[in-house]
Amino acid sequence: MASTATIRRADKTVQGMAIGPMSVQSDRQRCGIGSQLVNDLLQRLKQASCQFVIVFGHAEYYPRFGFTAASAHGIQHAFEGLPQELLFIHVLDENCQPTIEGGTAFYDEAFGPQLTSQ
Repeated sequence: MASTATIRRADKTVQGMAIGPMSVQSDRQRCGIGSQLVNDLLQRLKQASCQFVIVFGHAEYYPRFGFTAASAHGIQHAFEGLPQELLFIHVLDENCQPTIEGGTAFYDEAFGPQLTSQ
């Protein structure tokens, strides 16, 4: 449910995690399953000293867990053709905030080609 991710700037690379957008079977939605999964994962990642978590998702869903638009931090993703407004970030370690501002978020290479000239 989570994989490694980085946010890169010219002067620094910060390691974090990425979660995939999730889905709950339609007849099980609105029962709290998705919320419980996200909350549990975020708690585990924070306990593991993860600095940030990124996700591609819905603006109406992920903010309830503390995610904000990555663009509000000057962060963009490196996938060609995917709208930037779909990327959200949850900063778990406030000390990393200045080191990720204005960076580019990269998912693990298993997720496909990403531009390297960002």
